[in-house]
Amino acid sequence: MQIEYIEQKLLELCREATSLDRVPVSAVVVKDEKIVSYAFNGIKSIEHAEMLALEKAMEKLNTKRLDGCALYVSLEPCPMCAYAIVLSRIEKVYFFSLDEKKGAVVSNVNILEYFDFKVKWEYKKNKVFEDILKDFFKSKRL
Repeated sequence: MQIEYIEQKLLELCREATSLDRVPVSAVVVKDEKIVSYAFNGIKSIEHAEMLALEKAMEKLNTKRLDGCALYVSLEPCPMCAYAIVLSRIEKVYFFSLDEKKGAVVSNVNILEYFDFKVKWEYKKNKVFEDILKDFFKSKRL
């Protein structure tokens, strides 16, 4: 599956989240070149896009672990999500913007490498996702 296609899906989800006045962060789980699940941030403080997408993928695949799956996220995962990623056994994480305050892969600490099971990751900068977040929070400060 082309990464550009997944980026477009993430962007579409971020825009939908914004339209619902939710923080525009999105996540997509892929297995065997097919999208298994996707989500954007929910209303509750622990309803992060990653957590919701992981849970949906486990339900859809009827499994407790996501071996062989990849997770694509518009924003660098926070500590809670990074730990959930490790526990879910996601094989690789791709993210497209950094979270300098709460990021737990590049920006502050790398939780993905703390445990025996190491999750591969790749940061692929895409300014569009940075701008969506900046615009969302700027509109909240007006």
